[in-house]
Amino acid sequence: MSNPFLILSDSSSTSTNPYSTSSSKTVSINNDSSLSSTIYKDILEYVLLCTIDEEPSSSLIYLAELAVELPDNWNKNFIDQALFERLHMPDPSSHLLTSTTKQSTIRNDMNIITETRCLHYLAGCYQRVLRQRDHFKLVLEDIRKLFIDHTKTAISLPDLYDGQDLSKQWLELLIDGQENPVLYEYIDCINNDCLSPITDEIENLYNSVFRHMYKMIQPFDYFSTELITYIDALKYLAKWSGLV
Repeated sequence: MSNPFLILSDSSSTSTNPYSTSSSKTVSINNDSSLSSTIYKDILEYVLLCTIDEEPSSSLIYLAELAVELPDNWNKNFIDQALFERLHMPDPSSHLLTSTTKQSTIRNDMNIITETRCLHYLAGCYQRVLRQRDHFKLVLEDIRKLFIDHTKTAISLPDLYDGQDLSKQWLELLIDGQENPVLYEYIDCINNDCLSPITDEIENLYNSVFRHMYKMIQPFDYFSTELITYIDALKYLAKWSGLV
């Protein structure tokens, strides 16, 4: 499947970062195709948790369509295509490859690798790339923006993810973000872009979010910790005037 949004560009792990965070001399990625390919390949595997290698060294999702289109040099558009293919897999677990070698490693929980929820997957990618910001510093802003753009596309065109309740997913992220500053940073980026001024799509999303929230708080006692959690989410959202 080709990515119709490719022309517009120009989805949480507690595992140890496999890359050194020691400082290194800044290099222009545009002038070093070998460096470029290595970095983008690492993004595919360590951030998207995908592969085009039929015998990976760890458990990853195999991207069959992308493997056929493999270019000589990897770039941002290649990652964009990979992200599009991964997001539109109805059952990622059916594409899971697990290495049988003694040297194989499991870098992430299987539920994270096979995540089916669009917004949870994009939020996870955003967090993983920031946790490895030193290794990906040459392309960090471009890749970070890629995850933001795909999130905004999902919100604007929810029919692309038929069968997924994106408003419920967004509410879950709002709750999870209370103990995760990087997740709140991701949500901030989306809200800042879509709420100034407010778009019809983000307004529809939040109308559904608030309906979900209203249903969730009905059984709670006035002083329950669960109710306080939702109140804190509302306090967080109050900094955007378009939602008040």
